Amino acid sequence: MRENKNTRVPLMEAVAMTRAVADAIAAKDFAKAMSLRDPEFLQSPEGFMTASLLYKEKMLSQERCTRVAIMQ
Repeated sequence: MRENKNTRVPLMEAVAMTRAVADAIAAKDFAKAMSLRDPEFLQSPEGFMTASLLYKEKMLSQERCTRVAIMQ
């Protein structure tokens, strides 16, 4: 998927891109790892941070609180 569209990529190219991301993460070069991903992938962490940062006065009580997971 690229920009919410299905695209065809040769298998070896896709494997090389996946390994490049893994290598960047192993080297703790997270900026490079994020740059190797699809631009829409960057929106996921931004959306999570926006949704998870609440002001204390807006937080629900423990009884009304629910857990939310965002999976890619």
